[in-house]
Amino acid sequence: PMIIGEGKRWITGEVQQCIFCLKIKKIRQFFTLEKGGELMVTAEQIREITLEKLPHLEVEEVPPIVTAAEYETRIERARAQMKAEQLTHLLVYADREYFSNLEFFTGHDPRFEEALLIIGTVGVTLVVGNEGLAYAEACPLKLNKVLYQEFSLQGQPRNKGKQLDEILAAAGIGNTSRVGVVGLKYYIHDQTEAKRRLDIPAYIVDLLRELVGTKQVVNATSLMKQAETGLRAAGLSSTELVLAEIASTEASLGLENFLNNFRVGMTEMEASKLLNIDGSPLPVHPNVNFGRENVLLGVASPTYTKRAELGEVMNVSNNRRRALVARLGVIAAKPEELKPEMQGIVETFYKPYFAAMVNWYEAVGIGVTGGEVYDRTMALIGGEEFGVGLNPGHLIHTDEWVNTPFFKDSPYRLQSGMLIQCDTIAMPGGDYVGVHVEDGIALADAGLRAEIKT
Repeated sequence: PMIIGEGKRWITGEVQQCIFCLKIKKIRQFFTLEKGGELMVTAEQIREITLEKLPHLEVEEVPPIVTAAEYETRIERARAQMKAEQLTHLLVYADREYFSNLEFFTGHDPRFEEALLIIGTVGVTLVVGNEGLAYAEACPLKLNKVLYQEFSLQGQPRNKGKQLDEILAAAGIGNTSRVGVVGLKYYIHDQTEAKRRLDIPAYIVDLLRELVGTKQVVNATSLMKQAETGLRAAGLSSTELVLAEIASTEASLGLENFLNNFRVGMTEMEASKLLNIDGSPLPVHPNVNFGRENVLLGVASPTYTKRAELGEVMNVSNNRRRALVARLGVIAAKPEELKPEMQGIVETFYKPYFAAMVNWYEAVGIGVTGGEVYDRTMALIGGEEFGVGLNPGHLIHTDEWVNTPFFKDSPYRLQSGMLIQCDTIAMPGGDYVGVHVEDGIALADAGLRAEIKT
């Protein structure tokens, strides 16, 4: 991703990726703007399109390792938040899908089972199932590892370890405790019940409420995911940003290989092999979809039967933890290859979308509110004819979507140490079906940029 500091960046004369071409190519835009004036690009200002090949990059660096010291720093940041919220303990629940909050503190991500992390004012306990116990040895952090066999898969042995009430009591949870629970989400629309609404297994919630009292167990997921202050939303370390840069480059290289070697007539599954996916764990399933019917499914995996046809729409995405790149457009290298119903797609659909993305990148910066970015983007593509149903971007971490500061009138200010996805899906259906260009950036102030250089 680009790393953006406090200063404004003018996009005039720079080159962006083309959103509809079969090959990896570029669009160059030329604007007449007052020096120092606010950049607000419109589709009418995009007067020339040039098609060029992008320079090829390679990933030569071994990704940095998150050290035990950094995990300890994260736990201390959590304890500071706990103190502010008058919590004696923080319980972080995780499973294979919702692993990121627990992994943030330990490096442990459940592969088959569930897990629970208990952070007290002193002491940290990791509770795992049968297969998680050995895997937990990979955690660089020194913590108390406890086997709780009910977290194991159905039918596996249940003849060892402790019961959950014993584990919680050993971690210091009792009738004088106030416990914050980090689960899947926090809730905001029902303020009176939001703090008591928990989305982890009911038997854990029931036991906690029995031990400490119903009102002393609260939803604390916002501590991790709030869009401006969450521990995984802002203030990420230089190590995290370097990991995101490497992940984004790897994902982009896979997409580059796909676009350079894709051919009409390939099946979706054949084409998906061009993404060069290795053994890295993926936060989402990759997409390769050809044709209106499959593309409109949005998140479908590739099929063995659908073949690519010239002039039809195509959706492709590639990802790693902390990164996702995606393109939705038409399988065509020149206007003559467009189907009759798509002949106006460049002028009336792609150019406004591209201009909106230019405005998005120009609006984003440290201290800017998400509402400002939303307004600058949706001013061009907010009409029903563009079909933008979700937010124009979001935060990313080891999971693909942490939260988003980008919505109408959002007061959340963008911070240094954020990983952000430019991710605006225009999907009106109809003759044009849709368009989507997704890439990641990082926000870093001068101090964080200096850390990265060292």
